[in-house]
Amino acid sequence: MIYLLYGLEEYLLKKEVKKIIEQEKIDDININYYSMNNDKLEVIIDDFQTYSFFSDKKLIVVEDSF
Repeated sequence: MIYLLYGLEEYLLKKEVKKIIEQEKIDDININYYSMNNDKLEVIIDDFQTYSFFSDKKLIVVEDSF
């Protein structure tokens, strides 16, 4: 499943991400955070294309996308 959250209110965005983590029961080891200011797009795309070894579900959070 793919979620797209967009907005300027950082608190509300983090609250929604936490809600998704709880609903989908995703372990911390299967969550990856990226920032478009610091990370290259190729690295993020590679992570999207890689399966998780520990679970069927994984969460990738990309912040500061433009």
